[in-house]
Parts: sequence; structure tokens; C-alpha cells
Amino acid sequence: MGIEKISDSGHRAWGTRQRVATGLNVSVSVMCAFLALLMLNYLSGRFFYLRADRSTRRFYSLSEKTRSMMSALRGDISVVVLVRAANDEKKDTLRDIMSLLDEYEQVSRGVEGLRLKARRIDPDRDLSMTEAVQQKYGLTSADVVVFVSGDRTKVVPLRQIVEYDFKPTMGGMTAVRRAFRGEEMFSSAILSVTQEDVPVACFVRGHGEHEVTDFAKHEGYSDVSKRIRQDNIEVRSISLLEEKGIPADCDLLIIGGPKKSFHESEALAIGNYLQRNGSLFLLIDAGRTSGLESLLREWGVHLPAAKVVEKTLVLVGGDDGFVALPQTGEELCIRRWGRHRITERLEEGSAVFYLPRPILPSPLTSVGSARTTDRPRLAVLAESTEDGWAETDFGQTPPEYDPGLDIRGPVPVAIAAERGPTGSDMELRSARIVVAGDSDFVVNGRTAGGNEDFFMGAINWLLERESLIGVGPKLYDRIPLRMDDRQALWAFLVLVVIVPGTVFLVGLSVWLMRVH
Repeated sequence: MGIEKISDSGHRAWGTRQRVATGLNVSVSVMCAFLALLMLNYLSGRFFYLRADRSTRRFYSLSEKTRSMMSALRGDISVVVLVRAANDEKKDTLRDIMSLLDEYEQVSRGVEGLRLKARRIDPDRDLSMTEAVQQKYGLTSADVVVFVSGDRTKVVPLRQIVEYDFKPTMGGMTAVRRAFRGEEMFSSAILSVTQEDVPVACFVRGHGEHEVTDFAKHEGYSDVSKRIRQDNIEVRSISLLEEKGIPADCDLLIIGGPKKSFHESEALAIGNYLQRNGSLFLLIDAGRTSGLESLLREWGVHLPAAKVVEKTLVLVGGDDGFVALPQTGEELCIRRWGRHRITERLEEGSAVFYLPRPILPSPLTSVGSARTTDRPRLAVLAESTEDGWAETDFGQTPPEYDPGLDIRGPVPVAIAAERGPTGSDMELRSARIVVAGDSDFVVNGRTAGGNEDFFMGAINWLLERESLIGVGPKLYDRIPLRMDDRQALWAFLVLVVIVPGTVFLVGLSVWLMRVH
């Protein structure tokens, strides 16, 4: 019996030691596995990470243009997101902004010499930091994204990041998020704070043009000049007679709606400027003679004395809501875009011109036929539909299409032309011009949507900043869910009662079976 007791005692002691050893072994194994997992996670995140965007429109993926632009950048870029999360819509927008900036960070990690870091400051909680940032960068309000590199700063307001549609409802007009313009605005801001040489855009004055210092609604160009400066472009106002020509550092000459003709010496100066591979953006209204017609003919551009009109459907508000009525008015809705770098982002959008004049390819130079560097290469940018026409009788009210006199649609209202090196010689600058048949589509109060997109696309192409063209907005995916009261009740019962209740009953049954 004594031996058995000793044996039992030894057996119990051995069992206790075995359990302790087993537990210690399991603990050490779990700890080693946890450390290995941490190390693997660090190494994969640092060197071997794999990211994928599974959204239907690749909403959070950066375009190849942005990646190509960033691959050529160097230096440190810091981004401060000062956006309130006041409601669900703001929270969703903030999530989109931070997710997109995270993509920029990931791309910068793969570029030697480039470092981009983004952080968010909550204006409602981090009051002291918010005040410090506002004082440092001269901000008057929150809801902005600030890009900083060295001593350069670019502020992007939230209103420029999200584009809204206004839908008629029973209670009035409701703003609905239509598109997210984060990549376009952020890429522009990054280029603005890292670009060493700032291009210069010169607005010509002295012939009744729209003035960049004019703040009058539907007349001045102060809004569009502000938009140009936001893209890190210097804006000047010049007189060709006072300057005795075009300044040597002028990268782009803009003529916005001249009411008087240019003097012969001024036209000669513009021609010499283009021969030096300059760029010209001419916005010329119907019924005006610019004095540049001879110069434009050399570029294969013809300006007929006419105005482009079109019978369109206009939404008219009434007691029964909004009704679509056919009407011939001053507005020409541009929905047909040519294939060009300027219009890449406008395929699904529209712009509004106001009684534009036709801008036609000259009979001497057919579109797309020239391939040599001394002949212009033309492309139609915008045109009316088949329902539009070029009306030659300015006094006819309302205008009607007259066969043999008027030009049947589609009628071009904007053309781009380029003359100079192509292909392997693209490191040399070419001469470029854009001619639009309206100057009122970007006056104060009208620089929004497709109007702004077309104008800024032309500016960037003329300045050969193709990296900012084609980075269009990402449209929000909307999946409408409409249910009546009966369907909503069934959805509630299935999702809230039946499915969770079934899972609970199955789990309860399994537990009872194990207990017994």
C-alpha cells in the first residue's frame, strides 16, 4: 500500500509537471507565432505589400497620369486635412479624402527622393492645433486641404473637391453628390508646390476684352483668373501697344472677347510670338471682327459671320413641377466633344456656350491631313448636335434654318491647332492655339462644371501640362433602393428577426446537446 501511495504521489507530481510544461510550451509557441506574425506583417507592409481597388469604378485608384507625374517629383510634401465630420455626408467625403491621400503616400514610397505625408486635424476637437494651422497658412475657415512643400503652400477648399447636382424635390432643390474631384485637385496642388518654374498667362486688354480685375457678375474674368492662379500659374494683364509687343516670359497669351479689332502691328506681334512657339487662347464672340482673321487662316481656322443656335429642351418650373419644353434660346448646350487631350475628361459632361460663332477648319487645310511640322494639325474640340445650325441672319427672330444660307449642324464652336515637332522631337516646344466661339462661358458666375473643365483643360494643354489633363472626376455610384411599406416590413423581419433568430436557435440547440 505504501508503494502504491508513493507511486500515486509520484504519478500526480509527474502529471502536474507535465501539465505545467505543456502549458508553458503552448504559451511560448503562441508567443513565437504572435511575434512571427508581427514580423511578417511589418515586412509585408514595408517591402512586399499588395494593394487592390475592388470598387466598380476604381474609385480610390490613382490614374497613370498622376503616377507618372509623381515619379518625376522630389522633396518632402506635407498635407494637412482640416475638414469637419459634421454629418454623414461629410464623414463619407472625409473618408474618400483620406483614402485617396493614402494612395498618394503609397505611391511616394516607391519614388526615390519623394516623401508625402498626410494628417488630419479635427476642427471641432483639436481647437488649438486648428487655430495654429489657420494662423500659419492664413486660413479664414476650416474645410480645406493644405499642401505644403518648402515655403510653397496650396489650399484646396472642400467645395472644389466634391461636385454637386441640384435635384428638384417637393421642398425645393436638394444638393446631391455627383462627383469626387480629389485626384484632379490634389495632383494640381502637388504640382503647384513642387514646380520650380511658374508659367505666366498674359490676358490682353485694350480692345474691350473681359478684365481679370473686373468682379462684375456675367462680365468680368476675376473668377477664372483666380482659378488659374490656383493651378500655380501667374496671371498678368498686358497691353500690346504699351508693352510694345509680348513679354519674353509670357508662356500663354489669352484674348478674351475683344470688341475692337487689333491693329496690324499687334497682329504681327502675335504672329511673331507664335512663330517662336508661343501659345494663344482666343475667345471670340459672334458678330465681332478681331483683326486676326488673316493670322488664323494661316493656321487653317475660318471664322464665318454667323451664330450657332439649336432647338433644345429647357426645364421650366410650374405648379406641376418641372416640365421639359422645346425652346430656341441664347444658350447652346455642348454635349458633343471631339477626340483631343483637352476633352478627355468631358466625354460624360456638358458645357454651355452663349450664342457662339462657328469655328470651322479652313478649306485650305483639312482636319488631320497635315503631318509635317510646318503645317497646322487641327482638331475639333466642341460642336453642336445635328439639330443645331450656323445662323447667318442675325436679325431673324426667332432664328430658323434656311437651306443654302445657313450651315447645317453639327457645327464646330471650338478648335485646337498645333504646329511644330512631333514624335521623337517632343522635347522641343510646339506652337499651339485654341479658338473658342464664345467668351462669356467663363465670365464671373459661370465658371463651374463643364465650362471650367473645358477652359482649364485648354489652359493646361496650351502650357503643355498634359499631366493635369484627363484626370477627371470620379462619379459616385448610386444604387437606388425603393421599397413600399410592405416590402420594408418584410426586409425588417428577415434581416432583424428571422436570420438572427435562426442563428440563435441553432446555437442554443448545439449548446443543449453538448450539456446533456
